[in-house]
Amino acid sequence: MKIKDGYIFIISFLVIIFTGFIVRFFYPANWKWFEIFDTASAVALALLAVWGYFEYSKGEDDIKIIFDVEGEQVDTGFSILRKNFTRGEVLGVLGMIPTVDGKKFSLEFTSNGDFLKAVNTIQKGKSKKFLIPMTKSEREQFKLKK
Repeated sequence: MKIKDGYIFIISFLVIIFTGFIVRFFYPANWKWFEIFDTASAVALALLAVWGYFEYSKGEDDIKIIFDVEGEQVDTGFSILRKNFTRGEVLGVLGMIPTVDGKKFSLEFTSNGDFLKAVNTIQKGKSKKFLIPMTKSEREQFKLKK
């Protein structure tokens, strides 16, 4: 189930509050049932709040960008917050890394569908580092500490 812009939380809160008002003002003889409903809804709302907090905090994860040079991992020293992790951001960060000849970088990985799959994997929260596979010749175009 996808939650679009938090609407399910707002609707849940409003339904619970509205139901509480109806029971309290129109059925005062059923006050005992209202107490039970009140406690159950408080627990449910607390669980929703905890779940929402954990979903929010996932977006604050720092995702490291790492070159995978034929099996050897080289840390670029760059990272992006998960909530900002998009194709454009990754390409922008890669463009910030100085190249040997001063021209735009060229990586086969950024030109195929695997790149988008890897970005989607990060956005879904399934990994905390972004590996960019490349050959040694592709690695040599970047000025990074070895």
